[in-house]
Amino acid sequence: MKLNKSILMAGAVALAMVSVANADVTVRITGSTAARKFVNDAILNTLGSCTWAIQNSATSNNDQWDNVMGIYKGTFNGTNYIVKTSFTGSEAGIQTVDQKLPVAFLPDTTVTGNAKLASPATPVNETPDIAMSDTFQSTSQFAKSAIVSGTTYTALTESTYGSLAVVPFVYVASINARALITGSATGTPNVTTAQLRTLYANGVLGVASWTGNSADETKYIFALGRNPDSGTRLTCFAEAGLGAIATVYQYAPVTTNTTGTNGLITGATNTVLRLNGWPIETINGVSTKTLGNSGYNSGPDLGYALGSNDTSVKLNSGTAKAVYGMIGYVSTGDAGNASPNGTNCTYNGVAYSTGTVFEGSYPLWTYEHMYYRSTADSDNAGTTVLASSLAYYVQNTSTQNKLKIASMRVSRTVEGGALTTSY
Repeated sequence: MKLNKSILMAGAVALAMVSVANADVTVRITGSTAARKFVNDAILNTLGSCTWAIQNSATSNNDQWDNVMGIYKGTFNGTNYIVKTSFTGSEAGIQTVDQKLPVAFLPDTTVTGNAKLASPATPVNETPDIAMSDTFQSTSQFAKSAIVSGTTYTALTESTYGSLAVVPFVYVASINARALITGSATGTPNVTTAQLRTLYANGVLGVASWTGNSADETKYIFALGRNPDSGTRLTCFAEAGLGAIATVYQYAPVTTNTTGTNGLITGATNTVLRLNGWPIETINGVSTKTLGNSGYNSGPDLGYALGSNDTSVKLNSGTAKAVYGMIGYVSTGDAGNASPNGTNCTYNGVAYSTGTVFEGSYPLWTYEHMYYRSTADSDNAGTTVLASSLAYYVQNTSTQNKLKIASMRVSRTVEGGALTTSY
């Protein structure tokens, strides 16, 4: 018996639709390390029957939310999803999603039940679908029509929910910086935008700039920070008046007496033996161009560095001195890694709190955004429907999002821009 061609075609289409519906959809999320807690929280609470594996996690009880690399398996709207996260920095997220550059994710086989990986799994390089960013894309060096290292960038699509959360930052003073600036082991250092502009332009600033005492001119505070792939960096530099994509000078705190980043403090607090100008690096094909212009690729690791013992630092392999300290910028979540040695600074005389952010007296914050390619669903069917659900959860429900948009009494349209009140 011959079957009508149209019947055969209809059957084939129906069979294909069943296959798509039953297949696993894999969505890969990268970008802002400052966003990891509420994004991981959204994934855990959006996927049904969710199992997960994580690595690079903190030691706190909340490390299901605090990890920078994870894999989650579960269901959403009747479809099986695998969601992978690898938080590498806001700028890196925009660049790699826009250009479909490979990012290291955990392999699919990692999940056999809920697990905190004691030893690192061998990552696989895969193309990310979604970028979380602490900045508006227009602020990024990878903005629409920008040409970076010969590559032209296009505009990514932002989630329909717009700005999803408010992300605050703090400057953290090391144990020795605190003592040098305040003259006390228990004092609270303050930083001003004028001091920060000089500190990061030169990499170092005399303690006398804080104390007003000429005897402190030979005591120094050194700048630590993130590499140019970081949205934290863009926001803090914009807010200080340096310019979001300014060229600066930052140091690498190491545990050895060698040059460069050999012995760089990562993963836990340690003892700083020496401070080196951060070497020139090439990150995803883009050079940092000048000595000192790069920095940590991870907010958590920068937090650990600022919490390390720096009471006997050598500079340029000289004699160890107790007259050097360190200051750097991190998200409020990563500032916890500097505890108990590191101390949050007040910013232009104002201490961070949810209230000072909500009312506008503490302006060191930015919005969190979710971006993806306009071709996201054709590249990877099922991406945007999950992205929309995650964005809604982050904005409205996540308990890890402490500064919800709806509670803000001020707003701004660009990083470091003027605040507009809503009352």
